[in-house]
Amino acid sequence: MKFLVLATLVLVYAFSNWQVNHYREETRPALLAKAAAELDQAGYTVRVAPVGGMDVELTGAVPEAKDRLEARAIVDRMEGLRALERNNGLKIPARVELRMVPGSGRLQFSGRLGNLETARKLVGLLQDLGSVDAVLTKDLVFDPFVVDPEYLTQPAFGELASGFFELPGNGILQATECGIRLQGMATVKLAEVWAGAEGRIGRTVRPDVLAAAAKMLGMETRPERFQVKADVKFFPSPLHMPLYSPEAPLTAARLENLTEQLRTAEILFPAGASEFLPTQKGKLEQAARAMRAVGGRVRFVVGGFHLAGDGGPARERLAARRAETVAGALVALGVGPAQLEVTAFALPSGSASPEAPESHRVEIRVR
Repeated sequence: MKFLVLATLVLVYAFSNWQVNHYREETRPALLAKAAAELDQAGYTVRVAPVGGMDVELTGAVPEAKDRLEARAIVDRMEGLRALERNNGLKIPARVELRMVPGSGRLQFSGRLGNLETARKLVGLLQDLGSVDAVLTKDLVFDPFVVDPEYLTQPAFGELASGFFELPGNGILQATECGIRLQGMATVKLAEVWAGAEGRIGRTVRPDVLAAAAKMLGMETRPERFQVKADVKFFPSPLHMPLYSPEAPLTAARLENLTEQLRTAEILFPAGASEFLPTQKGKLEQAARAMRAVGGRVRFVVGGFHLAGDGGPARERLAARRAETVAGALVALGVGPAQLEVTAFALPSGSASPEAPESHRVEIRVR
């Protein structure tokens, strides 16, 4: 009798051990593969890994909070697997919008981040640059399941954002793992800075979060790399933007009259030359008279235009030399040298031909 009981116990133990091994080696791998296939069919790029017994862990990134719950439910309702919330490691992409509050010079934040410290570092980064005032508001929410883009606290992003928002006008910057989208106004020169920032920021992007962010944004296909996209109107300089307000100590009427006189005094140059045409001397004298009449406290910017794109650096140097030529002529006509600032204004590539007159002129603007 004792022998029979002992044999039964041995058989039960052996069968139980066989069941456990069979589950680990055959049943569970098949269930994990089935779970991965169902998650993929539902559009989720999620990794499912065993953590002990029937329990599994989910890792990766999904577009929204509801997708965390849905992905876990897909696995949990499969017989033979258990996906507990404590083992749900799925993350959600961050989405942040920075908007300049009209007339305040202050940036307003909205969207979602995972960590308050990220937001504080971002605010500190922008304030350290000194060009904008950034403060946190209740429109920015925090969720522990959100994964923050690393680039938000790095100097490359701070320089990009401050360079955009210090321009006159109301701009919007949207930041996700996929990239940065800018809306508003910008200079052609600033666009070159953004192009350089793409590579520096892109090195920190995580592929799984990028894929989830693409779905969050409704993109049909995942972008191959991080991108800075600009839905903006380009201007040669901040002085050309509609909301630019000169600092000149003049009444509105005198400023308007001076601006109009200078607008009609554009100095034209032959293609490839740094000396203006003799026919332009009358315009220079007209400009000098208007500039002397408003006194020595008014400052001016003398800028030569050039076409951005291929050969841009050489064209920019020529534009600067032309501006220096005009500034020298104005000083000879009695304008104070301390009143003048010389620069080059970039026209967007494709906006004119290299031979067009607008690519070979110098303009005088009130600072």
